[in-house]
Amino acid sequence: MPNKTIYIKEEHLSIFNKVQEIGKDSISSIITDSLKRYIEEEEDRDKKLREGSDVEEKLFRILKHSSTLKASQIHLQPDVNEHRVRARIDGNLRDIDSVPENLYRPLVAFLKSLAYLDTDTQEPQGGRFSWKKNGLTWDLKISTLLSVLGETVTLNFLKTDTDIPKISQLDPCQRIHPYLQSIAQREAGLVFVTGPTSSGKSTTLYSLLKSVDRETKKVLTIENPVEAVIPGVIQVSSDEYFGKISQALRAGMKSSPDVILVGEIRDTETAQICMELAITGHLVFSVLHTNTAVGAFLRLRDIGIAPFFLKDAISTIIGQRLVRQLCPNCKESYSITKKEKEFLNDSGKTKKLYRPKGCSACGQTGYQGQIPLWEVLQPSSEFHQILEEGGDEQDLEKTLKLENRPWTWQEDGIEKAKEGYTSLDEVRRLVSWK
Repeated sequence: MPNKTIYIKEEHLSIFNKVQEIGKDSISSIITDSLKRYIEEEEDRDKKLREGSDVEEKLFRILKHSSTLKASQIHLQPDVNEHRVRARIDGNLRDIDSVPENLYRPLVAFLKSLAYLDTDTQEPQGGRFSWKKNGLTWDLKISTLLSVLGETVTLNFLKTDTDIPKISQLDPCQRIHPYLQSIAQREAGLVFVTGPTSSGKSTTLYSLLKSVDRETKKVLTIENPVEAVIPGVIQVSSDEYFGKISQALRAGMKSSPDVILVGEIRDTETAQICMELAITGHLVFSVLHTNTAVGAFLRLRDIGIAPFFLKDAISTIIGQRLVRQLCPNCKESYSITKKEKEFLNDSGKTKKLYRPKGCSACGQTGYQGQIPLWEVLQPSSEFHQILEEGGDEQDLEKTLKLENRPWTWQEDGIEKAKEGYTSLDEVRRLVSWK
């Protein structure tokens, strides 16, 4: 029999030597322990694979269900007895599902990994991501926050270019349409859209951008994050500039844009740059979180912007809020009550209003979708004079005439209630009546 060379791996030799040291009687226990560890590792690996599959399936069901309900947000919220899944539908939160204890933390970790966030920290984080499964795709913005019961996650559905309505589609009454159209065609000036959180401000700004002549003008946006990609527009995330909008804005100006959208003004430096741009021949759009259009001027004055800058730079303030729209399938008319007649104060011209009823199409809520209430403010010289003198909101309101503010939120809400787009109760719920 010819000689044959046998190569022994170092780890095998180590085991062989160990066996010789401890004796043959112990070999059985070594093999048993090794097999036990191997089985445990395989079971742990299988468990992780099953959890990963369960997590993806759970997320898919949550997203698909929320999309069917036309939700704008999803909230994953740990609670005392369960981990709740809530969807914001027509402005209101509704429980739509729950997550088992063993899946909640893996689901949060999976969502973080999709947005390239740090999965090992519970510090507040934010980002955006796209996720595709079973032929469906979702674009989402994510933010996390640690509560005493665990991490909460908020997911916002981001719009695509095709989801952004035209200016003519923003308001069923078409009252705002000519104003927005003229704003989009301006050469210069600063235009603010104001209102509370989740009042449709970003949608209005994107609609304005889509109406700008992008063939002959260079359009730039500075956002955090970029919420929808628009063809023909240069869109920049301020995250690339350490989260500083002012720094990203200064860098962007070197590319010589004609029209600029700034996602939100939160500090004096960013506000100052926007004012300077508007005065030097640029058309600038931005957002302010104020309850009223008049309040936008007070907010800017309070953060240190000189009143003469406000006068020269700001051309228009658009204020908006969202109210729920009556379901067209089940809304019902009714004779106006005496109290409502006195409230409307229209000499008895209005004979009927509309109210929700509820059907399968609207989930028995009586409402389906949301519509905006608008006000447009174009300040006068007298308005700016009172502002310079330190006047408050009541003082400024007294200077406004029909040509400066064609209608208020209250008036727009009443008209939409009369025309059957929403209920009078819904309007009164959101608007502070004077």
